[in-house]
Amino acid sequence: MHNRVVVIRPVWLPSKQANALHTVRMCEAFSELGMDVTLFHIPSPTFDENIFQYYDVEKQFTLKSLPRGLLPFRKAFHLENTSNILSAFHGFLWSGFVSRLASGEKKVGFYYTREPMLAFWLSLFCHPVVLEVHNLHRGESFFIRKACVRSKVSLFITITEHLKQLLISLGVPGEKIITLHDGVDARWTSFSEKIGQTAARERLGLPIDRPIIGYTGSFYYARKHYRLEKGIPELIQAMACLPSINGKEPLLICVGGPMEAVPSYLELSRQTGVPQNRIQFVDHVENREIPYWIRAFDIAAAPYPNLDYYAYFMSPLKIFEYMAVGTPIIATELPSIQEVLTHKHNAYLVKPGDPQALAAGIEVLLKDAALRRQLGEQAASDARKFTWRERAKRIIDEIKRRDI
Repeated sequence: MHNRVVVIRPVWLPSKQANALHTVRMCEAFSELGMDVTLFHIPSPTFDENIFQYYDVEKQFTLKSLPRGLLPFRKAFHLENTSNILSAFHGFLWSGFVSRLASGEKKVGFYYTREPMLAFWLSLFCHPVVLEVHNLHRGESFFIRKACVRSKVSLFITITEHLKQLLISLGVPGEKIITLHDGVDARWTSFSEKIGQTAARERLGLPIDRPIIGYTGSFYYARKHYRLEKGIPELIQAMACLPSINGKEPLLICVGGPMEAVPSYLELSRQTGVPQNRIQFVDHVENREIPYWIRAFDIAAAPYPNLDYYAYFMSPLKIFEYMAVGTPIIATELPSIQEVLTHKHNAYLVKPGDPQALAAGIEVLLKDAALRRQLGEQAASDARKFTWRERAKRIIDEIKRRDI
């Protein structure tokens, strides 16, 4: 296998989006493992900072720019409904153009992408392709079926076991699929050894003696016409049920934005009788600052509701970030979560969509320092299996094993 990987991602970089961070960290991990990495991306029109500075990249790689489009309207990489046929057609043409452009790269070991449409085109140009699947949108099944019968699409990566089974149902041979959950920066696994909780709180201007329940990441999952909440409403309602702990008022801190959602959360807190001194919202912060916030928390929360997307199609970065920093986690017992977290082993799991159960779990953890320490230490130990470097190594090993 040639020691070269070409990554193609039609996303703006830099970006606040988790999928952009995923892309950059995987490129950095491949590079750390000795691969010659080229990332094709769309330069962001809204960020002046370069990619390596924004994401605090230590091992740099080659960047190449892609055009935002070929036609004077938006592009899409799957057919949501009949209203976006032109956008999907644009995406199809753009994918073909980009695949042809990238095919000029020399001595490539494999191409790596997350778009089935791009994998289809790359395979037509007879390039070895690794396709990573994070969801299964309408219209993508066609390209996955077409791609899976071509020998050049040699490896499919899914982020949950449910997604793996869906690909098998579409005709992808099981031996071509591996499940790899998302990851975390290896530097974070030693963060708690360097920075204590008190130091983190002092740096952030947070109260030293109050019990803090924290949440990091975007406040909701935004779609074109609607949004999916990620559990913040349940957290607010849970705060209404929590008693004082050793005479100290608990504090909920949600970090990540967007702040446009905050008025509705404040209204919910008013309706449920949560004092405003019990909740605090912080806008997006740079990824390098996130471990300080997580270290400052007594409990890190991931209370996802029981929706199909969260239950079967996600591998949330926050879970691995919480684990790496060693802050005890409270999360909901969804199938996707339970592929990584186990109740009373490396996290405390509660019933989804139940603020009372969430509050009860938080209270158990706040009153049991030994349990918090046990869960945090185990999670930190487990996180070492989920670094971006380990993830990239597994992909390279699979490709070598298959002699692609």
